Amino acid sequence: MPNPGIFHGHCKVFLDAELEKYKTALAAGESPKDTISRTQRHYFKCYPVELPLSEDPTPEALATVNDNAADVERLPLPDISLVGKAAYNAAVQAENERSTKVRKLQGQVEGYLRYKYRKTRVLTSKASGAFDPYAAFYRKFLGIAADKPRRKAAHNI
Repeated sequence: MPNPGIFHGHCKVFLDAELEKYKTALAAGESPKDTISRTQRHYFKCYPVELPLSEDPTPEALATVNDNAADVERLPLPDISLVGKAAYNAAVQAENERSTKVRKLQGQVEGYLRYKYRKTRVLTSKASGAFDPYAAFYRKFLGIAADKPRRKAAHNI
């Protein structure tokens, strides 16, 4: 059974819709990194980091998402002299875990888009039905066998 991937439910539907935007942006000549960063920003507005991947946001929460609104600034770490060393260390650890999760999800969103784009774009000459007249020349020149290697039949002469 193949790996179902990390994204399920509404999140997968969202990323498939973003994949179409990614394809049109690349066809228009936009930078892949800009397109992916825009998708990641939209992803984190719809699916907060604090929300587990196994849960979908409510339709009301998705309806309130505004892409044109400024991103919410993260609060600075508390002052160690005011809260104490234990509370400060807990806050630092929580922030580090959150930033690690954000980086991981960014990589997963980027990987999903790139993989799905390549999977839909790349066609071999056999799959596309195109005939390459120079294919025999390329194989001969590079020393690549035209067919799969076959074992010689065992028989006596």
